[in-house]
Amino acid sequence: MAAKTKYLGVKLSEKRFLKLKKYAQLKDMTMTQIIESYIDRISLDKAQAE
Repeated sequence: MAAKTKYLGVKLSEKRFLKLKKYAQLKDMTMTQIIESYIDRISLDKAQAE
């Protein structure tokens, strides 16, 4: 796996932050891992066709 060298700061509402935190805890993952897993699901093939 490539080294993680980039940082992303995201502004979230308290409600969304707590929701992400709780979901990560339930899945026994970090919030970073949850966000990365959703990013990995993005298909650029469809997006580039538009």
